[in-house]
Amino acid sequence: MKPPSLSLIIISYNSAGIIEQCQRELLDAMPFPTLIVDNASPNQSTTVLKKEFPRAEIIALEQNIGYGRAANVGLRKIKTPYALLLNPDLTAPS
Repeated sequence: MKPPSLSLIIISYNSAGIIEQCQRELLDAMPFPTLIVDNASPNQSTTVLKKEFPRAEIIALEQNIGYGRAANVGLRKIKTPYALLLNPDLTAPS
């Protein structure tokens, strides 16, 4: 089997419920590695994300460094040649 050439990266801030509502079907169906970078959410987003998306790698940042810098954290972490940055409220057409 050929290794994946694309990783999905989602930047989250208090977005666990939104990701679960909008992207569960997409993330469960995609065969690509998924990385969620949590931008120091003050709620329990990281715990919820780890429980709801066990296949995804979760990076919990200690402080909110903004979308762009959090995206760079994710881009440095992936091992595939390509990445797709997704907003947490993205919905797939039905």
